[in-house]
Amino acid sequence: MNGNLGIVESGGIMKLTLNSPGDRNALTVKMLTELLNGIDRAEATSRVILIDSLGEMFCSGASLPEVARKGMQAIASLLVDVQRRLSASPLPVVSVVRARVQAGGFGLLGASDIVLSRDDVLFQFTEVRNAVAPAVISLNILHRMPSRRAAELMLTGREFDAAEAVAAGIVTRTAVGMRSTQP
Repeated sequence: MNGNLGIVESGGIMKLTLNSPGDRNALTVKMLTELLNGIDRAEATSRVILIDSLGEMFCSGASLPEVARKGMQAIASLLVDVQRRLSASPLPVVSVVRARVQAGGFGLLGASDIVLSRDDVLFQFTEVRNAVAPAVISLNILHRMPSRRAAELMLTGREFDAAEAVAAGIVTRTAVGMRSTQP
């Protein structure tokens, strides 16, 4: 493991594992910088990028304590860079979701070519609870979703399950019994 992100290459697959369960795999400047470095490494040595996580949260979005200290600009700018790099990568990008997804975590899913999810995972656009729009993640997630579904889920902030995430175009496919990634 390398800080907040595990980076392991095996058999042509570069596995980037969000590994900061203590802060719910929140997106920090450090985590996003490590993701960019992992993408660089993958594009130089691998055939596939696999994004995974450890803990009870795939990703909770921007680190609110870090946003309070430093402002949102640094995290937002890096998240845009990560999403652009993943979307433009010549490698297939696969995200494996075994735990809850909130806020900025959708940016990683939207930038992925394939998203596989456990069938019991819950999803939620939580930005509305903080009186903000899910603007940064909109770059990649909106084109995957029907517009009325996106508006309803983003504006209500209601929780939804993996089956609805498939219907909304966020998840490619669900699987029963995917192994948990608890630390």
